Amino acid sequence: MNPEIQNKRQSICLLGASLPSGNMGVQALAASLITILERVCPGIEITILCGGSSGIRTENVYVGQEWKTVTVCNFRMSPRAKWSEHLLITFIGAILYRILPVAAIRRRLLTTLPILDLMLRSTFVGDIRGGDSFSDIYGVNRFIIGSLPSLLALLLRKNLVLLPQTYGPFRSNLAQFLARQIVRRSKLVMARDKESLAFADRLLAGLTPCRSSVLCPDVAFSLESLMPDDPAIEPSLPNDTDYELIGFNVSGLLYYGGYNQNNMFGLHDDYQETVFHVLQFLLTLPNSRVLLLPHMVNLADWTVENDIHASRHLRERFSSELQSRIHLAAGNYDQHQVKALIGRCDFFVGSRMHSCIAALSQGVPTVGIAYSRKFKGVFETVELGEAALDATRLARDEIVSKVAELHALADDNLAVLQNRLSEVTTHTAQCFTNCFLTYQMVKN
Repeated sequence: MNPEIQNKRQSICLLGASLPSGNMGVQALAASLITILERVCPGIEITILCGGSSGIRTENVYVGQEWKTVTVCNFRMSPRAKWSEHLLITFIGAILYRILPVAAIRRRLLTTLPILDLMLRSTFVGDIRGGDSFSDIYGVNRFIIGSLPSLLALLLRKNLVLLPQTYGPFRSNLAQFLARQIVRRSKLVMARDKESLAFADRLLAGLTPCRSSVLCPDVAFSLESLMPDDPAIEPSLPNDTDYELIGFNVSGLLYYGGYNQNNMFGLHDDYQETVFHVLQFLLTLPNSRVLLLPHMVNLADWTVENDIHASRHLRERFSSELQSRIHLAAGNYDQHQVKALIGRCDFFVGSRMHSCIAALSQGVPTVGIAYSRKFKGVFETVELGEAALDATRLARDEIVSKVAELHALADDNLAVLQNRLSEVTTHTAQCFTNCFLTYQMVKN
């Protein structure tokens, strides 16, 4: 760590990440951010501000060989929520804090509105927006609600950093207008792929004084892995290792057609049939076994996003003989444990982008079945952009053919990964170090 950083006590309020959420990608972002921040600035105070119903609590996060305690502060949007936890009430409090510079009133506001207090005490505010939600592809309402915590930070005149993520695309003029205002008022914009960096630069064009934008790899490349003591795999994998283990992540969100259950993301062909035929091909490979690895898990209930239900449904479409070679990681794992299981694989195919990052970051040759351009940018980070297959453009048979082609090139791609991974983690650490050095000189 740069010694200059040690001279000032740092604190950060993180937006757009949560622990736990059931979504391993979002959890991976949060845990990875905490890992990077702790490495760059040991002892940093971290608060995660996210939507939820549990008020303020602490969480222990695995960082290397030890655990770090962070504060999680939940906000609510429901009319039935406690007013002290309601985000819109906090907005009103922030306005009063700004326009009424009376010490007694300000102290009262900070005492009664914990979100306001936590955000004001932060050295800066970092927003990662779930990695891919600085866009309206999931709906305009979701983008607007996701923007409220950033707008609160700007209202309080906090230094806002947009952490490494995808920017765009936007279908709505309202969403794009709001995005432009946030980007142009942020102190630093970090993009995780070149296309997003170019998009952010267009939003920043003509701004005086000029704001900074930088390219930084997805933080989940830095996520620690931690093998579960007794993995719940159905059926159990053989004790011998004389087989090729192929990891396969099926996205429940795509499997059930998106939130509207009507091909929300405009895939070229039916996703259920595509993954069925991909899995069918993988089982034709000599001495292969397939491990289904859900990355969005709710063990109790069916939801449109639930990978584990989609994985079970897909497996049941095969004969009992083939099912004996299709294994399911059925446990209630966290993001570190899922990454460790993915790391056991010799080859990986995934539709959740962070499942693909978990594989790539461990040197596992990987194919992404993509529903948005975010995949291509992240795969290009490790010089494997051709392994991100655009399911909105490619037909089912083309995807199967590409998976076969990339499986044949697995050894070559493994060599590419091994050459790139150390550069990726070094680049990420340097970006965050530079960010901290910037904020050594900025007054709140």
